[in-house]
Amino acid sequence: MSEINILYGAPGAGKTTAANLLPKDIEYLSVGKLARQEIELKTKFGKKLLSYINNLEEYPKPIIKKLIEKPIINSEKIILVDGFPKFEREVEVLEDIMEDNSLLPGFVFNINISHEDAWDRIKDRKVCPNCDYQSTEQTCCPDCKELLKTRDGDSYEDFAIRYQDYELNNNLVKSKLIKLGFKAIEMSLKTPQEYCDIITDSLLNHARVAQKREQLESFQEVDS
Repeated sequence: MSEINILYGAPGAGKTTAANLLPKDIEYLSVGKLARQEIELKTKFGKKLLSYINNLEEYPKPIIKKLIEKPIINSEKIILVDGFPKFEREVEVLEDIMEDNSLLPGFVFNINISHEDAWDRIKDRKVCPNCDYQSTEQTCCPDCKELLKTRDGDSYEDFAIRYQDYELNNNLVKSKLIKLGFKAIEMSLKTPQEYCDIITDSLLNHARVAQKREQLESFQEVDS
């Protein structure tokens, strides 16, 4: 059975920057990126997602489940989900996905950052419209060669609302995830590369241990 891992943190914490450094063994699934892809394709579902964004409304539980479940179950790699669950009510959606698809709880990586530090990271950042590469210094994406742009929702007013949502829900979501069996790893005041290294080491070491355990169990079954 596969496991699911969660990347959690405030806006501006550096989640996307760290995730872009992850090795190919780890499947990084960003709810925000998945939604933007649907919107750019102008699908019926994408138009529905856009209507929630334009009205500054959170996605209802059936919508968030439809958005994230298929990419999770289709992945053959180590799964790391960013942007879900953000709220206490979304933990129920995660439970449903795990039960329906026989997924086990893995790690929840929580990046701690203050309101001031988070805003300092967001206020000057530019984002690649294709791959989500972010920078406060570059003007073009080094991979896509696209011009970096200010992301919708990076105004101070929108940032303040999202940060407040994170503050209100952080402990509630983490406590519920821990009750489900997730192992919490707290991270703070590190570079994106250091965040990436912690995540990578934790997930790959855990995967190797699980693989050895499965091999041992299969050997025991053959011996018996």
